[in-house]
Amino acid sequence: IGTDGQQALASSRVGLVGLGALGSFSAELLARAGVGQLLLIDRDIVEWSNLQRQSLYCEADADSGLPKVVAAATRLGAINSEIELEVKAIDLCAANINSALSGCDLVLDGSDNFAVRYLLNDWAVSTATPFVYAGAVSTYGMSGAIMPTQACLRCTWPEPPDASDAPSCRSAGVLGPIIASISSYASAEAIKILVGAKDALNPGYFMQDLWRNEARNLRASKDPNCPCCVQGQ
Repeated sequence: IGTDGQQALASSRVGLVGLGALGSFSAELLARAGVGQLLLIDRDIVEWSNLQRQSLYCEADADSGLPKVVAAATRLGAINSEIELEVKAIDLCAANINSALSGCDLVLDGSDNFAVRYLLNDWAVSTATPFVYAGAVSTYGMSGAIMPTQACLRCTWPEPPDASDAPSCRSAGVLGPIIASISSYASAEAIKILVGAKDALNPGYFMQDLWRNEARNLRASKDPNCPCCVQGQ
């Protein structure tokens, strides 16, 4: 990316929503890449069951029950002392999203929560902010960059799945390496956006199942009747 690209990263502010498996891995990659400001948002504490897949945390964090944002900021600050870290131990919702994400050049999803993902999508469309979606469970995952004026999440999936039917890491488990793979992909898409290499973005979603050795791209097309990015609801 050269000197200009590195300077672009250094002047960027990225919001990471969710510091669990996907979010913690992505946060480390972006910190090591030199993104100048990282906003860390998560309401949870570190638990022992997290350690199999949440790479920023250790046994001492789980023993102490530290808030994830606090443990993550401590580790990220030790990795790269030149970046600025802001933590918000909050439950992101419609009432606080505007103030919580103010000033972000890009938002990266690590929420593992469809309600929050769709909230992020709608906020990103309303503020013309790039949004990188990511999700993983069991042995498979998916990620994609959602850019202003282009197809949003609701163009492809108008409504989130029923929470009672959707598998989660708690109910279905998760293979640690799929977290590393999907987070790496999402972080790469984020870096492309931040350095202005938008032509290098995948025009849709990358899907991968490491256990079945499967991978494919799903192209995204703008829905002319999308209630979000077309109708502005």
